[in-house]
Amino acid sequence: MKLTLMPMALAVTATLSAGSVHAQLLNRLKERLGPAAGAVETVVENRAAFQGFSEEEEIEIARNNAAQFDAQSSFIDDAHLDAYLNGIVQRLATHAVSRPFEYRVKVVSGASINAFTFGGGFLYVNAGLLARMENEAQVAMVLGHEIAHAAESHVVEGMKADAGINLLGQLAGQAAASSGRINGEVLAKTYEYSMNAAVNGHGRGQESQADELGIEYMAKAGYDAREASGTFAALLEEYGDESKLDAFFYSNHPRNEERMAVADAWAEKNAARFVSAAPIVNTQEFQRTTHEIVVAMGKLDYDNGRFDSARAMFTKAAADGVDDPEPGRYLGMLDEPARKGAIPAGETPC
Repeated sequence: MKLTLMPMALAVTATLSAGSVHAQLLNRLKERLGPAAGAVETVVENRAAFQGFSEEEEIEIARNNAAQFDAQSSFIDDAHLDAYLNGIVQRLATHAVSRPFEYRVKVVSGASINAFTFGGGFLYVNAGLLARMENEAQVAMVLGHEIAHAAESHVVEGMKADAGINLLGQLAGQAAASSGRINGEVLAKTYEYSMNAAVNGHGRGQESQADELGIEYMAKAGYDAREASGTFAALLEEYGDESKLDAFFYSNHPRNEERMAVADAWAEKNAARFVSAAPIVNTQEFQRTTHEIVVAMGKLDYDNGRFDSARAMFTKAAADGVDDPEPGRYLGMLDEPARKGAIPAGETPC
């Protein structure tokens, strides 16, 4: 298993200027239409006439954006982990609205706490998020949330709503008519939007819908829906560090307290719908397949002076049943200052 964690989240610096994007796309569209360019102004003003991307275009956009991201990113090289997570994805996706997508997930070698999708079934989860999930049911909630974004076309819907992106469908149609493929400029703009959404979310309404659908998917797939709120609570209560949580849990996402309350209320209200003699909370496979990620995250936390978080990671790894001396060795190093009387146990070494 090749495991290298990047200490910083992917920086997304591209921003969209509504005026400049409108002007650029409008001019290109006029050039393509030639004598018919006079109709463009009417099209631009008549937003109601915009029908959005076709399903084929949605898949092409997602595939191209995913390929671009893959080419510049690093991933966890572990076939067993990939198979395990994709098995969860397939079980969850059967309960989403039917779409012609081939759902699959990749684990990004990132320490930041994040998960996102380009739509079209292309899902991503950071190693840092996996390490901080307490059980398989919480992982299922995260993956279900991203599946919902893809199944409900939140990515392309966000592109339509985003300033300047409403024209992309028109430009895409012109490009497709002449070449049979979506124009490169269109793809570039959709990639900018997708990466911004990966950090900032798709808007509170869509994030709330993805939360609700994610809970429903996990419950129908046999997971304990009561663990959904723990996806957020475990991170906030045990690990804190809000600056690291911004990407996945703040910004355009609803407040965590609200998300936890909504998740708990949903689980209570719908408990009878998904009665199971033994709903899944955790599995030995989850513990085994995530062990090396948890240890790697603990080492990264330790090296960067985040000793409380490192202790939590190594304590978790030491209890998962995997024969590995590293968690115990690091716990001993963390306890050593306390044994020497330098600091009380549980506090952060200086």
